[in-house]
Amino acid sequence: MLRFALFIVGACFLSMAIAAPSLAGAQEATPAIDSSAGPALIEDYLAALNAHEPERVAALYAEDAVVEQAIERGNTFVGRDEIRGWVAANVQGIPDLDVTTESIISEGQRIAWAWVYRGAYTGQFPGLPAGQGQPVELRGVSLLELQDNMIVRETVYFDNSAFLTQIGGSATPTAQPAAATGSVTAHVFVCPDDLHRSIRWDAVESEFAAYEADLLAGCRSFDDPAVAPLLVTLPDQEPTLPGTEVAPGVYGWSDVPFGDYALGSANTGLPPGLGSVLLTRVGTGPVQNPGLRLDTTTPHAEYRYFYFLMTGTPENDSAP
Repeated sequence: MLRFALFIVGACFLSMAIAAPSLAGAQEATPAIDSSAGPALIEDYLAALNAHEPERVAALYAEDAVVEQAIERGNTFVGRDEIRGWVAANVQGIPDLDVTTESIISEGQRIAWAWVYRGAYTGQFPGLPAGQGQPVELRGVSLLELQDNMIVRETVYFDNSAFLTQIGGSATPTAQPAAATGSVTAHVFVCPDDLHRSIRWDAVESEFAAYEADLLAGCRSFDDPAVAPLLVTLPDQEPTLPGTEVAPGVYGWSDVPFGDYALGSANTGLPPGLGSVLLTRVGTGPVQNPGLRLDTTTPHAEYRYFYFLMTGTPENDSAP
């Protein structure tokens, strides 16, 4: 789903983030496991996920596990609390969620898992319009790294734009005046690593509001062209519109025709020195997927990107 981030199933799912810890040393010190453990773990994963039990799914991950969506500006979930919230958001958005396996390749402590994610969008994903029963079917791949038969890292690949197309294309559009336009604003900040905090996707509004206030006080505007957002037209992803930098780290789009859009980027992945990113929509809170609709009800959308520096970088040591 573009760099915007559908929370898709994971050891596969549809964006709070931090740099993934190095696993090299742990992998060298841990004896290889039997490859047959891979299919058994996936069976346990599917049983918990399709029973819509986020706690059971999260229990299959190590305490400090990392789930990374390897898509343009994908989300990163660190630790069981964030992973549990990620799973909960999926089953809230698609209450009849059903995930099946297409294939599994298991070797030592690594698993490649091809899956299919199906259901009806009758709930609501954070930052997206409420579902109207649109059918969703997505295919993806998760690469899992195991230690002591638990997931320590998962890298997820899927087509985020396909998800946005499915939930947008099936909805009944609201008639709009031919010349109706709106606007979008994106603020980009860079933050020291020690400001990263694990906030679950289902955190109460007041809890996140207090955390965002800390971020606004402790982060600074970031005008690196490598992280400048783009406004992407859906469902065809054309045209792609660069924003106008109206102030350092502040990008704006004006006179945007009403319709469906998403925030994306010209780059895949994070620039060097940055460990993770948290995306919020003003008035909504953290979002997993910066898809948006401009219409007479919501003619303006405002987002904030909080990039966290990696521990040990000179910029991190001197950050406010």
